[in-house]
Amino acid sequence: MTPIIIKRESSDTTIDDFLIRLGDNLEAYGLTWTQADKLLNDECEEEYSESRWRKRYNSYIEFKPIILSEYGNKVVVQEIRDATVELQKETMRLRDQKREYNQLIYKEARFDNLKN
Repeated sequence: MTPIIIKRESSDTTIDDFLIRLGDNLEAYGLTWTQADKLLNDECEEEYSESRWRKRYNSYIEFKPIILSEYGNKVVVQEIRDATVELQKETMRLRDQKREYNQLIYKEARFDNLKN
């Protein structure tokens, strides 16, 4: 079996995102915290112990339900849905404008062709 190469997904991904992905998938990747420690240290170019990463991940797991219940309420969800609908409406308006513009260009080209 070939070993899985585990890296940050992109340079935009934070080290915390990488830590959470590793912590959530330790068993799937077949890693221990000691092995994850090496990957995390390589990515952040620091020398922290396995304990630091494990404790940081466990803190995230401990506070995740609290954060989700506090900030993941229905008001926020409704605001996101409203913003999404507005974005879709604006997209449709732009498409319609583009279609009208292309239709105008088509008519002008057709007129020029008939005139010649």
